[in-house]
Amino acid sequence: MTDSAPTGHAVIADLRRAGPVDAATVLTGPLRTVRVTRLLPRSAAELAARDVEHTVYVTDGTGTVEVGATGVALAPGVSLTLPLGAQARVRAGADGLEYFHAVLDVPREEHQ
Repeated sequence: MTDSAPTGHAVIADLRRAGPVDAATVLTGPLRTVRVTRLLPRSAAELAARDVEHTVYVTDGTGTVEVGATGVALAPGVSLTLPLGAQARVRAGADGLEYFHAVLDVPREEHQ
């Protein structure tokens, strides 16, 4: 199996092996980047929705997400969506955290 391969009009990609995929090369909608992110134990990642929106879906491990002063537990099956203008810090727990991360463009006229 290759890391990314066209199949008819579809593209099949192993995100764990290939890394981020630029969805704009295949799709015409707002989805721009998809990737699997793996945070090391107790590490963190900052997400800022400037000109884009983010959707995260936890696939493995545990952690927390902090949005302002609010913290919420993350575990497999939990999703997080950050609309335009939002910010969050994703923190991995003791065993690390893996999540599917999609970035979507927001048309300039929709920015407030």
